[in-house]
Amino acid sequence: YFFGFSTMDYCSERKQRGVKESIKYIRKLRFTAIGNGTVFSLLFLIPFMGVSCGTIICTVAASLSVHEIDSVTERIRPMKQENQNRKLSQ
Repeated sequence: YFFGFSTMDYCSERKQRGVKESIKYIRKLRFTAIGNGTVFSLLFLIPFMGVSCGTIICTVAASLSVHEIDSVTERIRPMKQENQNRKLSQ
């Protein structure tokens, strides 16, 4: 979890989230962090290449997953507002 948390925290820093906001965000995505951390731990077991390539691979994977999750969330948010507006108008 903590390896995945650290790679996802890098993405939160790029989006200029505060510490508390970053922790809340990654806790919501804890299974993504666990999966990413597990892959990192397994890659870390490979001598020489695991240390250098594992770090790069998992950081890129975390960036892609956070980007995908954020883009899906942004697409869903307007739909929810639209449904709420319909309910209010009825």
